[in-house]
Amino acid sequence: MKTLPLFCIIQQTEFYKVKCYSDKKFQNYLRYSRKHFYELLPRLEHYIGKQNTTFKNTICAEERLFITLRRLQSYKFISYRGLSAIGAIVKEVYQAIYEILHTIYIPELQEEDWLVIANGFYTKANFLNCLGAIDGKHIRIIKPEHTGSLYYHYKNYFSIVLLAICDSNYCFTFIDVGSYAKEQRLNIPNPLPITSNGPPVPFVFIGDEAFGISNFIQRPYVGKYLNEKKRIFNYRLSRARRYIECSFSFMANKWRILHRPINVQITL
Repeated sequence: MKTLPLFCIIQQTEFYKVKCYSDKKFQNYLRYSRKHFYELLPRLEHYIGKQNTTFKNTICAEERLFITLRRLQSYKFISYRGLSAIGAIVKEVYQAIYEILHTIYIPELQEEDWLVIANGFYTKANFLNCLGAIDGKHIRIIKPEHTGSLYYHYKNYFSIVLLAICDSNYCFTFIDVGSYAKEQRLNIPNPLPITSNGPPVPFVFIGDEAFGISNFIQRPYVGKYLNEKKRIFNYRLSRARRYIECSFSFMANKWRILHRPINVQITL
């Protein structure tokens, strides 16, 4: 008779119990609706599913996705199970999600896509020729071995940097994890005038004081005693820049693991 490890029995018991929850309770538990769960599963099933053998019953693709989404909410969920096995499952599912979905939800944008984004910022934030709000979020991590102060943050914790750009719908359009983004072609549109009969003005990304001014990044004026035009500019820039701050907040509140240090293995 084939037997399962104790952690698998506990895991399956909890999984099948959650499956019987109401839609609302299911969403509260995973922070992910049942409808979206079963829309995502067929896309990943071929890549994360394992075949049972004569000597071993494997954890099915449905349970693997469930484990991964639940881990994004809490470490407590897996703290008393086979940590190495669960860790391998989660890493595998993360990789599959990225490889299969990133070109769908964060595709390489073309000029016409950037123009749609710019129109959104103009309509919602009254900021012209804006291609996105850019900022970095420090994701707290447990200090990796043999890294010294490499990932040490001045606020007295260790972190890796998530650099991201979002549009006016709070959707990320570009991300870079672990280091600042490398130069690459973004298909940015040619400059357009922002006033009638005015000169062409480059399209820009907007950030806070941490970013330096360049041809493609605008930041607010610094100082307390600014004239009226500069104060208006700062106000409009702040209205547009809040989208990236809100996007990070939405992400962290949905995936609550981001509220605590994450134990990850970093390849140097």
